[in-house]
Amino acid sequence: MFLDNFTTMGSEYTGCYDISIHKIDETSPRGACGSEILSNSLHSTGVSRTTSQSQLGHLSTLIGNLPNQLLVNFLVEN
Repeated sequence: MFLDNFTTMGSEYTGCYDISIHKIDETSPRGACGSEILSNSLHSTGVSRTTSQSQLGHLSTLIGNLPNQLLVNFLVEN
């Protein structure tokens, strides 16, 4: 997440905040920050919750129509 003039505990920060190690990278450009990469790649500010039905759509209907034994054989072999 990119912080721009973020103030906390009496200090001001600008840079890419890494939530996994709780550090701010003040040297990398804004475009290299994870939140900016996601926004630029997906043209979105984030991802949304979904279900397998909405994600797979008609594909799940097609899979549901396959004979059970065919699916069992495939899963056992792979």
